[in-house]
Amino acid sequence: MPDHIKTRAEHVRHKFVFGSLALAAAALYLCLPSGAKAQPPPALSDPAAQPVPAHGALDELAHDVHEWQLLQFPENATVEGDHRYDDLVTDLSAIAIAARRAQHELWKKRLESIEDANLSMEDHLSYQILKRQFDDHLAEDHLLPEGFSADDQPIRVTQEDNPAASIVQLAEATRFSSSMDYQNYLLRLQKLPLQLDQTVALLRLAIDTGWVAPRAAVLSVPSRFTAVLDARPDRNPALQPFTKMPDTISPEDRTRMREEAVDLWKLNVIPAFTRLQVFYRDVYLPKTRLDPSIASLPGGDPYYRLMLRESTTTELSPDAIHALGLTEVARIDQEMDRVRSEVGFHGSRAAFDHWLNTDPRFQYKNAEELLNAYRACAKRIDAELPRLFAELPRLPYGVRLMQPEEGENSEYYTAGANDGSRAGFVNVNANDLKTHPRWEMETLELHEGMPGHHLQTSRALELPELSEFRRTYWNDAYGEGWALYAEKLGYEIGFFKDPYMNYGHLSDEMLRASRLVVDTGLHAFHMSRAEAIAYMHRYTAMPLAAIESEVDRYTVSPGQATAYKVGELDILMLRDKAESTLGARFDERRFHNALIDHGALPLDLLNQTIDGWIVQQAALQPPTFGQ
Repeated sequence: MPDHIKTRAEHVRHKFVFGSLALAAAALYLCLPSGAKAQPPPALSDPAAQPVPAHGALDELAHDVHEWQLLQFPENATVEGDHRYDDLVTDLSAIAIAARRAQHELWKKRLESIEDANLSMEDHLSYQILKRQFDDHLAEDHLLPEGFSADDQPIRVTQEDNPAASIVQLAEATRFSSSMDYQNYLLRLQKLPLQLDQTVALLRLAIDTGWVAPRAAVLSVPSRFTAVLDARPDRNPALQPFTKMPDTISPEDRTRMREEAVDLWKLNVIPAFTRLQVFYRDVYLPKTRLDPSIASLPGGDPYYRLMLRESTTTELSPDAIHALGLTEVARIDQEMDRVRSEVGFHGSRAAFDHWLNTDPRFQYKNAEELLNAYRACAKRIDAELPRLFAELPRLPYGVRLMQPEEGENSEYYTAGANDGSRAGFVNVNANDLKTHPRWEMETLELHEGMPGHHLQTSRALELPELSEFRRTYWNDAYGEGWALYAEKLGYEIGFFKDPYMNYGHLSDEMLRASRLVVDTGLHAFHMSRAEAIAYMHRYTAMPLAAIESEVDRYTVSPGQATAYKVGELDILMLRDKAESTLGARFDERRFHNALIDHGALPLDLLNQTIDGWIVQQAALQPPTFGQ
């Protein structure tokens, strides 16, 4: 997944773990359709020595970076709804990774040639976002072992992010409306085996450099490949598009392409997935580390601090984040105990949580019942949104079930296409109904759909005053902080009246607070995996299996989980500031649009923007009547 400028595509729970397109002619055959002429990616030359006019140069740089990303990472282009590269895959070769590291330097030099003076507000925000991204990625390149880059992480095949899950999600995101769409997908599948073999080579390099995953977190990875080791389209979700093809394609072509897909998968793709699966199980797993802390790796401590900076977009230290988590855990703990007393449960908190997770009244009977409940919840939310926002996005969204191969992964949001041709989706998990009780539904729907991720990211796409990269830019502190804040808005529109749903919301908030303690505990304060699980078991109402999955997620993605609470608390602080400063002039609907109508922003830039909005609102003349 490209990480120069983070985009909405990165919010898909299983990021595409493919790497980048090689810049050398020797590797271009991986990417180019038959008969195509290789075009050099933009912005590969060194910038001019003299400063250039700021506005036009900044727009051009942002455009070039975005185009570079799409060409280098064509799977992400597909996810964004850009179908120019649907027949391409990215490249994990050593030459491609080295070229990416070199390109990071060139982007930074090119930005430095632009004078950050006399820029408009939006241009200034764009400049600062680009500067932060380039600085962070150069720092990450420096800390990672040779052979990897900020775009290509050593710990790349995990229980959540792996090629089997990625190809399935790519099939879901791909457009299949014409014969050409299917032909492009077949061309992409032809390139997949080499990509999988390159993944093996990178895993071998990870072993050699010591940058391997924590063993407990990835023991289940080999089993995640099972669903794609089947060439029958009705059994393999990556081939499912060939089970029902448009009538606009002739019967002869439908048969031909279906047979070609099955043969290709059987003869080329399955052997490549099998090679990866066997290598992972027999070679990589025995070499994984026992210590869950990223600090146990060479250069791991400064790397963790950098990951905290990237995730939270702040300079908060591990100590400060840990202390913030302890404070929030204590506060939410009291609220959860209050609800337990409200419903008249007289046992211990542990007994209450066990009852919530095992009593049949809180369990869905089947996947259809779960899906219908979430869809009905989404409809209830949609009807209330005009009370909270002055303007709403137009892109629709739906609710769908996760695929079986996604196992016990948490609910997540899949962004719609940038051009509106594909709706967004909230993906809910019915793979093990016992671990997804009813009482968590309202808060999850508010977070993943409306007014959470779908509303924020879709609104950004519809802001014509923003450049293309700003409409798709994403950072975790803002995006996840907004979604966590959006959960709280449920109280304002009539949700959480059921005390058990309220407890579910508080449990999810406790999850985000305990992440501050556990993530920093694992990576900075020598907390063991068992201690992390025990801590979360003590404070959240989550089933033990879900907690174990959560902790394992933190060990393979250090720092990311801290972004939620840090971002939410910052947004709540901004709301308190706006309300106290503006008094009767505070308009909640316009405040919410002020928060989202510049796209995603790092928290320092969000604070600057809202501070300016408050000053502007305070200066407005109050309306006069009777004149």
